[in-house]
Amino acid sequence: ADCGTVTATFEITADDDCTSVDDLDVTWEFSTGLSGTGFTASGDFLNGSYSVTFTVDDQCGNSVTEVHNFTVVDAKKPTPVCIFGIATTVMPSSGSVTISASDFESGSSFDNCTAYEDLAFSFSQDVNNTEIVITCDDIPANGLVAVDLYVTDEAGNFDFCSTFISVQDPNFVCPNPAALITGTIENEFQEVIEEVTVTLSDDNGAMTLPVVTGPTGVFQFNETYGDYDVTPEKDINYLNGVTTYDLVLISKHILGIELLDSPYKMIAADANNSQSISALDLVKIRALILHLEDEFTNNTSWRFVDQDYVFPNPVNPWQEDFPEYIGLTSTAVPANFTALKVGDVNGSASPNSLLGSDTRTFSGNLALQLEATKVAEGETFTVDFKAKDFIEIAGYQFTLGFDQDAVDFVEVTSNLQGLGSDNFGLAKLEEGAITTSWNSSKGINVEDNTVLFSMTFLANTTVSTAEIFTINSRYTESEAYNGTDLFDVVLEFNGNIVESVFELYQNTPNPFKEETMISFNLPQASAVTLRIMDVSGRTLKLIKLDDAVKGMNSVSLTRDEFNATGVLYYQLESADHTATMKMIIVD
Repeated sequence: ADCGTVTATFEITADDDCTSVDDLDVTWEFSTGLSGTGFTASGDFLNGSYSVTFTVDDQCGNSVTEVHNFTVVDAKKPTPVCIFGIATTVMPSSGSVTISASDFESGSSFDNCTAYEDLAFSFSQDVNNTEIVITCDDIPANGLVAVDLYVTDEAGNFDFCSTFISVQDPNFVCPNPAALITGTIENEFQEVIEEVTVTLSDDNGAMTLPVVTGPTGVFQFNETYGDYDVTPEKDINYLNGVTTYDLVLISKHILGIELLDSPYKMIAADANNSQSISALDLVKIRALILHLEDEFTNNTSWRFVDQDYVFPNPVNPWQEDFPEYIGLTSTAVPANFTALKVGDVNGSASPNSLLGSDTRTFSGNLALQLEATKVAEGETFTVDFKAKDFIEIAGYQFTLGFDQDAVDFVEVTSNLQGLGSDNFGLAKLEEGAITTSWNSSKGINVEDNTVLFSMTFLANTTVSTAEIFTINSRYTESEAYNGTDLFDVVLEFNGNIVESVFELYQNTPNPFKEETMISFNLPQASAVTLRIMDVSGRTLKLIKLDDAVKGMNSVSLTRDEFNATGVLYYQLESADHTATMKMIIVD
């Protein structure tokens, strides 16, 4: 299974005119030096060429030798894993598009003997057939071109998976007798939105396979003329772009201090989908930030509005029902949409992979001061989190990490204005994490050494408080806000900042059905490898990140990438550290 050894067994028969079979002396030796006696020779061998020599002696001094050559070869096919459907655009200059076989490979194809980088990807059994050119004549009416991706190992074994490519023609390069339904999905800042599932339907329901937008945010359908509805959907990664800073801005809007300046931001602030903005929306968004809830129960992660729609009253976008789909009676009209991320009112959500993840730049640190003390086993103790340079702070959020084997959480009390039990998330106590989020409609000043909040724990063993507590971004990202400036939240024990460490966290949610997030913390920026394995240690997916940042990093995964169920393992490797965790996929 891992290109290791295989057991090879050989048997001979022998007889003699004068010596009975039981009295024959039989010895054998493999070319590796392994030897033994008897009519059966057996050994374990790697790939390669070998021989086995049998020698038979009778009781009269006669001897016969037989040599048998054999070869151990890799005859196991590789396992191809395709990307199911990608989108591309016909080039105006050539009227065609060139596609590489590697474009369809997910990064998870594997073989028992050949390393991933030595696998060959092609469109046929010919390993040199690595590119195809799709012209206008090759594009069917629905725009979906079927392809087979062949994966070949170094021994010449191959297997294939089938997928398709959605060839789009937004510039009308190809003469098309059919109706062209095309559009672009972008946010109010003209950033295109990736991974939007667009469905075309008529009175009888969905008509074709949905189209998923790529990094260009473009979708396209080719159909006969008729009446259709075009509906976009994206309901993943609810926390994308949602932070306590959004709560700061929504609070100011509710109090009339600083109004949200677009109808899209107001719709995004309506987390509970009540067609209004109230303190209940703050509760819903904070529950998401604290990981008390994984989604908005009465809303979706993204909402969409017909790009041509003009709000009759921009300060009340719910005055009438705004169109979240486009009904087409003339299919030559573009079906463009404006997308908004629910809960994100400052536009920090990552819209597509071309822009990458948001790399946060901090203007400084907001330090919480603690006393480093020794605590005896069985002792109940309280840790005071004190202010330092707490000047004009309008909000903060972070994850407090603690050693759940060493201490048990008892309770939390607070002194900071507007900070109560609802500002702490205790859903992850068994994993050694407490989430917190606090905000104010205006900047707050707190004198140094003032206790902001206190936490009480029970020690299960003799501990040092400086060794069991950390602030990180495991669940809720560590950050604080002073006006428009962003600060990192750090712990100081007796004036010394606790440095970041290498940590691999439990995926969330776990167990999961469709999608999960794996997060890890790095003490400095470096290249890392994330490997997903089954219980036998077989690699199902390999992800190489050359630009993982210092601090918190996250990778989103879907079950379609594994083609597996049950218990899996994931392993994170850097130049200096390795960590492994277990996760579970359920049906």
